[in-house]
Amino acid sequence: EKFLYKRASHITCVAAPMKDYLKRHCQAPVTVVYNGVSSEIIEIETETPEVQPAGPQTILYAGNMGHVQQTDLLLKGFAHLVHESALSDWKIKLLGAGAQLENLKSLSRKLNISELVHFSEAVSRQEAARQMRGADILFLHLMGDSTMEQTIPSKLFDYLLAARPILGGLAGEGQMILESTAANIVFRPGDVEQFKPALLDATRRWAELNAAAP
Repeated sequence: EKFLYKRASHITCVAAPMKDYLKRHCQAPVTVVYNGVSSEIIEIETETPEVQPAGPQTILYAGNMGHVQQTDLLLKGFAHLVHESALSDWKIKLLGAGAQLENLKSLSRKLNISELVHFSEAVSRQEAARQMRGADILFLHLMGDSTMEQTIPSKLFDYLLAARPILGGLAGEGQMILESTAANIVFRPGDVEQFKPALLDATRRWAELNAAAP
């Protein structure tokens, strides 16, 4: 990796913290080029009418269900609130595939929330955009790690375009982007104890957060 850095004429990356890292290892100029969304997705979001909740309301995670996403945190926090009767009229939808998919299905059964968790196979980006738009809260999380702090998950931009409240466990520039609007709630990555009150707050203040999202 450093061999290539030292011989490059110019380097691009997707986040400002990553640029700072690269500048410590190379002499070439570095430019941040943020990820974005395709024109097809923009057209879908523009044409799709506002979706009003018709209970139960949905918390959606759309994307890879791998190790760094730690989607099990969503299930654990949700289950705790459900069993304490602190959360009602809400369900979870997990859209996508990945190395942890079967473990997540098993965990939902172990936590006795399988009836409230719906798993859906990966779909096209266009259909995923429609489902994001139809959800009430979007969940996004990356494990707490110094490497993760240097990047921004590309899914964040798709989520922002959906104009729905985002419950995000991100650090670094991703956290700054989420906190730049009043529509989102951020919690410390990997911290289920901090996630639980954040989830409860998001569900109780949903109307307020949703009004700030468009």
